Amino acid sequence: MKNSNPLQSLTVLCLMVAIGCTDSTPEQQSQSSVAASSTQDDSTEAATLPKYTIVAGKGTEGIQLGEDRQCAIDVLGEPSSNSAGYLEFLDAGVDIAYIKSGQIRTAFFYYRSPEHGAFDGQTARGIGRDSSVEDVLELYGKPSRVGESTISEFGAKPGAREKSLDYSELGITFTFWDDELADIRVYE
Repeated sequence: MKNSNPLQSLTVLCLMVAIGCTDSTPEQQSQSSVAASSTQDDSTEAATLPKYTIVAGKGTEGIQLGEDRQCAIDVLGEPSSNSAGYLEFLDAGVDIAYIKSGQIRTAFFYYRSPEHGAFDGQTARGIGRDSSVEDVLELYGKPSRVGESTISEFGAKPGAREKSLDYSELGITFTFWDDELADIRVYE
């Protein structure tokens, strides 16, 4: 092929690749095929990943502890309710508690609330809507405090068994109602 023109060389090369005539072994070709299908699977999976990632003791994208409450409004839109020290974003499944200066102190991310939509997110360790108590214990270890009670008739889910796993050293609490993740709270 020394005397052929570059266009001919390119055409031959493309044909070789198209019909599988390369210097790679069948094993290398198989690995390449697996890598290509893995990339397709990853893109499909990425399309179904949650919108937000919760970081213990910090918050989530645009809703950081210590930042001004306006940051939450910029990310989530106008709150459904804005009372002294508390913003509710019912459709997003988020509430924000802030101090007098406007700094965010606690963020609540709801998965099962009669008043809120389900939050579209999970923790950086992968805990989200369908996670169990066992999942939290496996990924976060022994909690600093465990609370168990029955929700009163005036609560969000009367009669449900509530279990809270508090990791105060990390700044995160997981609350379950009848063994289903109800909310995640992030605080300093």
